[in-house]
Amino acid sequence: MINIMIFSNKESSKNLFFFDPIPFSGGSKKVVNSIIQLLPKRDITITVATANPSDWQKVSELNGELIPIINTLKIIKIRNIDFLQQAETGLLYFACQILLASQLLFIQLFNKRFTLLIGTSGPGVDLALYFFNYFYKKPLFQFVQGPIAPSRTIARCLLCCTSLCYLASTKMSIENCLTNFITRNNSGKPNKKNKELNLLAEKVLDGDNFFELNNGLTRHDWPTQIKHANIIKNINSIYSDDSAKTIMGDDKHVCKKRNMDIDRDIFWAASILKWKGLDILLDALNLFDESKRPFSSICYIKPKNTTLSASIAPQDICNVNWYEQPENIDKIRKNHKIFVSTSVKEPFGLSVLEALAAGMVVVIPNDGAYWDQELVHGENCFKYQANNSKDLKDKISYLLSSEKLMLTLGKNSLVVAENYRAEKTYKPIIEILMNIESAASHSYSLVHANKH
Repeated sequence: MINIMIFSNKESSKNLFFFDPIPFSGGSKKVVNSIIQLLPKRDITITVATANPSDWQKVSELNGELIPIINTLKIIKIRNIDFLQQAETGLLYFACQILLASQLLFIQLFNKRFTLLIGTSGPGVDLALYFFNYFYKKPLFQFVQGPIAPSRTIARCLLCCTSLCYLASTKMSIENCLTNFITRNNSGKPNKKNKELNLLAEKVLDGDNFFELNNGLTRHDWPTQIKHANIIKNINSIYSDDSAKTIMGDDKHVCKKRNMDIDRDIFWAASILKWKGLDILLDALNLFDESKRPFSSICYIKPKNTTLSASIAPQDICNVNWYEQPENIDKIRKNHKIFVSTSVKEPFGLSVLEALAAGMVVVIPNDGAYWDQELVHGENCFKYQANNSKDLKDKISYLLSSEKLMLTLGKNSLVVAENYRAEKTYKPIIEILMNIESAASHSYSLVHANKH
């Protein structure tokens, strides 16, 4: 186990335990990182049990420097077996969760008793935390940052947690899970136990402890604003015969040379899981003549221990720079004009918010997801047909030839981003985390639920 600790002479009255079993980086972890940064200046102990300690390194570095709010911070590595970790259903899935839960019990033996348990992703991912709480019986706060499956096990978890905080895009899946649970109970012989479970499920849906998560960026995470003057440069002056270059990893020259002082055009940042849509952007870029292909930067994360298919990265494409999980992503982003999102039905899209806050021109798919509903085409973003590389290529071409439109979109992006200041959006969550003293009266014991 790996511990990163910051000590205090004063004993903490609150001991918050965050559970993160996902082995690769993602937006959901950034959200929880931001919330930890915003915890009030009181005596608190934070313990993070994680499969990937490097994802929480920033909290450790900020603690006591930019945000002197946490008396003790512990980051503890939890381990898993690859073939178990890849299982999403069945006996192997439950074996994986039991293995994780046993480690949580071990962690508790050597730490001060936790006052609050926090699941950071969703009940299906965080199931081990519920198994752990079978013995521990403490308040449990659950984030839901992606759609959930209509499973009886997950439904029981929803009935168990003290508070449930969900992204707006996941609400329907939560409701479907609970209504499906009620329907299954009603399909059997009517009995008092099933009736109690149904009433509890309905109470969860309508309860005060079931509330929406509004994401945001802290002042420490607010990106550097791009130079809007760069947007209105004549696009014809940017390209020249010696300006094409591809960077593979650390500046390995593959194509023709390019003056790196020239601002770049396209910025993309996400994991290379297939559903994130990197191939859509690459196909769009390959539709350009090589001499006119926009200079692009791709910042990517390679997911670990997953059965989900992934795109190939990096690839040898002229005018495209590749960066694997760069630490200086803000420095890279600020030299670009256009941010392209290719994820379809993204639950939120933190990278889109970061691009808006940087004043970039944001290009998103017309897919009915969160940002498609929040942003207006031609006013504060530009939209293309989802999964359509040709339409994406055409929209990029149009933008690059319309400097005034790009300037307008970029300035309007900043106006939208101001509504997503984390100090305001996460305030209700901070208050709940600080004030949960015991399990809420509506919370249903997992032990009790499993007896039914």
